[in-house]
Amino acid sequence: MEIKQDRSYGVIPIFQTEDGKNLYCLVKHALGHWAFPKGHQDKGETNEETALRELKEETGIENAELDLGKVFYERYTFEIDDVKYEKVVEFYLGRVGSMEGDTQDNFKHEIHEIAWKTYEESIELLTYPETKCVLEEVNRYLNGK
Repeated sequence: MEIKQDRSYGVIPIFQTEDGKNLYCLVKHALGHWAFPKGHQDKGETNEETALRELKEETGIENAELDLGKVFYERYTFEIDDVKYEKVVEFYLGRVGSMEGDTQDNFKHEIHEIAWKTYEESIELLTYPETKCVLEEVNRYLNGK
């Protein structure tokens, strides 16, 4: 079986409520799984530019302030047409001042829903164990552990 490498970049959007709770923005894909906004790099983009563009396309959020002090990685494999893909997603934390936003019209076929959830709700809603592990690492990082 052929093996290919695949890489994407994304943002884990965080909104802090008045009482200090972090809410995370999750997206529901057309295939039904919940994840964080991410996607492939366009030619000439930096990793951060890709992550911010994907965030805007999938959620409408344009005002995220990236925390470049820590990068989070999600790793998994999948198969399509007898090709095994080894995927790495590089995530940045993105602080946002508002929960306003909507998927751009030309991406609504890909992203069917956006939800802002607490850590506990996000852990329950996220579909894949690898994504849950990333959120657990984010939570430890944010709580200084």
